Amino acid sequence: MWIVQRVMLVRLLVNFLLLFTCLWLFATTIDVVLNLDAFAEVARDRVASDAPWWTTAWETACVVFDYQWPQVFQFYAFLHGLVAIAAVGFTCTQMARSREFVAIAAAGVSLRRLAWPVVGLTLALSALQVANQ
Repeated sequence: MWIVQRVMLVRLLVNFLLLFTCLWLFATTIDVVLNLDAFAEVARDRVASDAPWWTTAWETACVVFDYQWPQVFQFYAFLHGLVAIAAVGFTCTQMARSREFVAIAAAGVSLRRLAWPVVGLTLALSALQVANQ
């Protein structure tokens, strides 16, 4: 595969993962803040009544993780398309800002050749969503 296409694929995938992770953490933080009392109550039921505070805090973190980790798949189902479009936008903006598109066009390479990795990766992310269903 051509070097520029590989670089574009890596940038696109990194942008997708960063955006998805940031959005998931944002949504998780909001959910944890709104439901912290319920998580703490479940954690208190799991530990002994004379346990130190850090044991209860650790158990609360474990309860939050146990609840929020499976939510990644549902979050991916809802937002994979939006995050993929945003990742493509950020990747193209990064490449336009550093004038990589100009250099590629000046080298005589069609910019349509750069579209195929974008299309391929977005189709792969959509196929991952089909497997997620």
